[in-house]
Amino acid sequence: QGQSEGTTETTSSGSGVIFKKDKNYAYIVTNNHVIDNANTLEVSLESGASTTAEVVGADALSDLAVIKIPVEYATTVLEFGDSSVLRAGETVVAIGNPLGLDLYGTVTQGIISAVDRTVTVETSAGEWDLDVIQTDAAINSGNSGGALLNSAGQVIGINSLKISSSDVEGIGFAIPSEEFIPIINELMKNGKVTRVYLGVGLANIEDIPDFYLQNLPKNVESGVIVTNVDSESAAAKAGIEVQDVIVSINDTVVSTSTELRKYLYSKLTVGDEATIQLYRDGKLMSVDVTLTSNTSNVTN
Repeated sequence: QGQSEGTTETTSSGSGVIFKKDKNYAYIVTNNHVIDNANTLEVSLESGASTTAEVVGADALSDLAVIKIPVEYATTVLEFGDSSVLRAGETVVAIGNPLGLDLYGTVTQGIISAVDRTVTVETSAGEWDLDVIQTDAAINSGNSGGALLNSAGQVIGINSLKISSSDVEGIGFAIPSEEFIPIINELMKNGKVTRVYLGVGLANIEDIPDFYLQNLPKNVESGVIVTNVDSESAAAKAGIEVQDVIVSINDTVVSTSTELRKYLYSKLTVGDEATIQLYRDGKLMSVDVTLTSNTSNVTN
């Protein structure tokens, strides 16, 4: 378990999982929102020792980050399990630091409530749909980044969020291992996650005044409107323009900007060609786009 501290104004805390050691460093996976914008990172170990940490890589959309500490501070590592074989009703244990270090190493027990949930979250890179495990094991502020363990003691989830409401109890979510392991591997290798880059700013048409949609056929009730185009992007080269309304990609209907991003990032890789259907001046047209990469830009 660990604590990450420091932004220019505030101190935040969370949890983490030591998953790998080499001769120099021990590597910890946690949530990106635990370390996002931190000036310094401090990790407190179960032994009571503490040390500063360095960021190896972070990814805002998946809400995952890998940090490292000197190897002498880590005695053991946790093994990753296979979340794809989980079933509702299986017993799990959550370990972390709820409410900070005063309650460090807290263990809570529960079950897998569901294995195929999707929750929409706001990240520093925009809105995103996270595929998660639902559990009723108690997860509180400070548990973020901690381990969700199966009965064999393997990490099958990274605890990330909960629903907080006076009429809600026992609804927490963890990023499953089948989702986080590939991300961690890429962060360890490259320090970032490379995704395709279309090069447009987007807004859902229901959020746009009707004045801008007056040429759109009345039967088109969902889609995303292009609000800006990067002049050097794949979209610009393909001829996509501001106020185009995108309704599908590769024959898959997209109703929101999140759906479009999800398709781009999960179904396509750099160099792929995609066919986008859009309305321009009320007319339906198809545009072929060859996708590039721009990991430094958080738009689509």
